[in-house]
Amino acid sequence: MLTALILGILLSVLGSWAAYSWEQERVEAAFSRATTVITESVEDCFVHQIDNVRAVASLYDAFPDRIGENEFRNFVEPLVTRCEALVAIDWAPAVTGRERAAFEARVARERPDYAIVEYDGAGQLVRAGEREVHFPILYAEPSQVPGYAMGFDLASRPRERETIEHVRRTGRMSFVLHEPAHDARSPTLEALLYPVYPRGRTSSGTGGGEPVGLVVGISRLSSIVDEALQHAGNPPLGLEVLEVLPDGNRQRIYARPSESTEAPAWVSAFLLTPAIAPIETQLVAADHALVLRFAPDPGAYGVRSGWPSLGIIVAGLLFTGLLAVYLDRARRNTERIAELARRLSEQDMRKNEFLAVLGHELRNPIAPIGNAVQVLRARRTPTPATVEWAEGVIERQVAQLARLVDDLLDVARITRGDIALRDEHVDLREIVQRAVETQRPLIDARRHALRERLPPDPVPVRGDRARLIQVVGNLIDNAAKYTPEGGRIDIDVTSEGGEATVAVRDSGIGIPPELLPHVFDLFNAAPDRNRHATGGGLGIGLGLARRLIEMHGGRIEARSAGEGAGSQFTVRLPVSSLPAAAEPDAPPSKGSRGSRRVLVVEDNADVAMTFAVLLETMGHQVTVANDGATALDAARSFSPEIAFIDIGLPGMDGYELARRLRRRGAPAPYLVAVTGYGQARDRERAAMAGFDRHFVKPVDVAALDEVFAAAPEQTGSPPVTRA
Repeated sequence: MLTALILGILLSVLGSWAAYSWEQERVEAAFSRATTVITESVEDCFVHQIDNVRAVASLYDAFPDRIGENEFRNFVEPLVTRCEALVAIDWAPAVTGRERAAFEARVARERPDYAIVEYDGAGQLVRAGEREVHFPILYAEPSQVPGYAMGFDLASRPRERETIEHVRRTGRMSFVLHEPAHDARSPTLEALLYPVYPRGRTSSGTGGGEPVGLVVGISRLSSIVDEALQHAGNPPLGLEVLEVLPDGNRQRIYARPSESTEAPAWVSAFLLTPAIAPIETQLVAADHALVLRFAPDPGAYGVRSGWPSLGIIVAGLLFTGLLAVYLDRARRNTERIAELARRLSEQDMRKNEFLAVLGHELRNPIAPIGNAVQVLRARRTPTPATVEWAEGVIERQVAQLARLVDDLLDVARITRGDIALRDEHVDLREIVQRAVETQRPLIDARRHALRERLPPDPVPVRGDRARLIQVVGNLIDNAAKYTPEGGRIDIDVTSEGGEATVAVRDSGIGIPPELLPHVFDLFNAAPDRNRHATGGGLGIGLGLARRLIEMHGGRIEARSAGEGAGSQFTVRLPVSSLPAAAEPDAPPSKGSRGSRRVLVVEDNADVAMTFAVLLETMGHQVTVANDGATALDAARSFSPEIAFIDIGLPGMDGYELARRLRRRGAPAPYLVAVTGYGQARDRERAAMAGFDRHFVKPVDVAALDEVFAAAPEQTGSPPVTRA
């Protein structure tokens, strides 16, 4: 009996000790995980604030002379609202002592009470003393922040002054603490100072010369810590924040004690409660080192063991495990949200960059067109050479605008899956030759040496002839643009192992390794330093090429040894088992059959009249209507043989007008839709409404000749009228 009792006691002690040891390790690990989560959250909060301050600085870098108070507040207010710990963001321009009077007078015209001020020993605002350079707060959102009044000179306080000197010397963002002695109720504030330079920053992130001002991000340190603790689930621990001084010493700048009390000594002894050592972590916020010292809450992290509390230990283990699972899931969700936010931010940035590039590329052809018009207008009787020059300029630039619009429409169609490929068997050699013909003007203009190496036998592939010519043409265009004048372009066509390839090599500027994986991304143009030298572009040609080749069941790849080493783009397509069909010849023109009666229906007066003048120049009788009702009246009085109708008319649209013209008793004219909408469903809808042809603006003369050749003649010659 005694032996059994002793054995039972020994087993209980051993079991309790084993449970105690295991529980101790678990609790220490839980405490370590909590400190890690809090440290990462504090660091993320600092990074968020730093990004906000840098965003405002980027605004000044981009528009240094165009940022007023309203623009500043509109830009900053959302940033402050989204970050709870962020108290305000201020703008403090650099004002030298000599500029001070003029600066104060200029600002006082809009804000009469404005002056460069500082705090005296009693915490009252007084006029700031003379200094070599002042940094007064000019804009602030919100405007009321304790210790940072409007007009307050940041250089008037010693700590800020030291930090400003550090910022001016290094050009990097720095961190400074402010503990307002004049108001004990004011919380400890930390400020991020970031310099703005007159010509922006270099590639290394620093600026040249003296800064023109400082962007100041002001936060409450307590809010940062509380937000981090809340993010971690408010774990039971005490936290101190220590500042690492330049001499290596530490200074406590914030303390948050544990909310619970330590258990009595006799309870800790009875429950075998061990001591858990504090943990220190270090982080860097804007070139400033901080240390977080975590002290465990003895009441919460104490280990209860022994057979009297074994049930409590088991329950505690279950609870702690569930808490750990919850915290782990919360961490993973936070990481996923952060990744989604990063992707959205990147997409937004690329969208803004693309819109800027689109504006530039649209202005490029518009400028020479306007210049040509001004030249013709300035010379009341221009010479034939001047007219020929202006015609060439306008024709080339209109074609460039049409190509830009076509590329954008192709991107939209591919994104929605609206492109339908025409399935035929074609010779890859012929595709390359046709693509070279389309790019020959650019190649000759840049004086490139072009070498084509084509096999003697046909290379049959299956696909859409026009789209394959577009793909190869985009690759040749890319090589011609990104190769300096007088360069070399090689095109090789091969067929091996059931696969046909087209390789386009150039001796151009090459592709940096970090950009090579992204060359086929949509809206990814050349680096900014090369855009103007190479002729620009929307950055969608290679992206379109990849998507079209993938729709053909092939693939495309890019290679480059780096900048200055040229590049090679290779298209790979499955070889067709059937021979390539010859390209169909264009049908012979039947001529325009003399003068025809033509009705032009277009609500844009300039478009309508210029189109009418073009048709009259071709020898046709033309009347113009600007809406559907007027067009019906003109059809009754003029009896047109052919009607060119815009779809987007006011009131009655082009579809309804076509249906009414078809329902008239008199013979209906040959109906041609002329519109900016060119998708497949637009053509189908036009055909259902009764249109004979469908053209996308602008319509070239060759297409007009086809219309006049195809339209049946009608008898009668009513008088010409202008509706």
